[in-house]
Amino acid sequence: MRGMAIDPAPAPDGSLYFMSLEPDGFVVRRLAGLSALPARSVPPPARPGPSLTLGVTPIPASHPYGIGRQEFAIVVGGQYTAHERHTEIGVRMGDVVGRLDVLAIVGDGAALAAVWRGLPVDLGVQLMWGGLQPAKGRAEARPTLELRGTWEASFPLTSLSISGGTLRSRRFFEASLGAHQRDIASEHLDLAADSAHHAQATFSARARMLRVSLTSARRIALGGVFTSVEPESLFIGRILDPALPRDFDFAEHYRGARVAIVSGPISLFAQRHHTNRDLDVFGLEATLSRDPTPLVKAAGLDVTAGVARVRQERATRGWLALRWRP
Repeated sequence: MRGMAIDPAPAPDGSLYFMSLEPDGFVVRRLAGLSALPARSVPPPARPGPSLTLGVTPIPASHPYGIGRQEFAIVVGGQYTAHERHTEIGVRMGDVVGRLDVLAIVGDGAALAAVWRGLPVDLGVQLMWGGLQPAKGRAEARPTLELRGTWEASFPLTSLSISGGTLRSRRFFEASLGAHQRDIASEHLDLAADSAHHAQATFSARARMLRVSLTSARRIALGGVFTSVEPESLFIGRILDPALPRDFDFAEHYRGARVAIVSGPISLFAQRHHTNRDLDVFGLEATLSRDPTPLVKAAGLDVTAGVARVRQERATRGWLALRWRP
């Protein structure tokens, strides 16, 4: 017999009926001539040993978590393009749950940035010394201070992020709305504007491996790559493209379009910039973006590496850039 034996039922003649589960289904089986097992003596229980006394240790009183226990880590990054070469090194400090993140970094200038996530609205501050400023192309002598508040919400198929703050005497606003339909398609809308009349709007959509994005902007500088030193609100007045030098062109009105075939972090893309003229860029790019991971003492990072051909410039350029953020 193979299978499982269940539901035993003794009969008056001393036999035993039971159900057997076999590949063809349940089968009733009978065992005849069963005899009772001989009685077995049971030894008396062992005498109890000496009694044990359990100690009592008082539990320490609870106290507010506050900023938690701070941990430190070294971060190294930089930007290496055909037009810029900056190496960055810094220190990240934060607690294990990510309530407080602090990043001090030196590269093309220096910056001290911190984010407090102990409230419904994340509060951030970043102080920058030096660094190349957009639309100027030279180091800024006086410190630059950014104050920022960010509120985020996640829903079953959508996510929303709203930020606002000040950069010196300039006020800014940023919003991001994302939606997705399982793994089939996704859409993203990014809006940004400041009181210096810079503005950007980007709509991107992805279906399987195809991604398309359209951008419209006002009063922007074209070209360059992000750095860890610069506050994020400075990027409102810039259209980043690491295949072009910083401040390659300026435009009162800008339109851009990008089509890419995406597989994981790698994309094969075609990009058109329209400022006072048309500029076409074709290339291969790998990108990675990650939020802070306090359990492994890691700050947030953005990485891009690639190579592209600028058609009107008849030049092929490569780049590698890593930006840290709290």
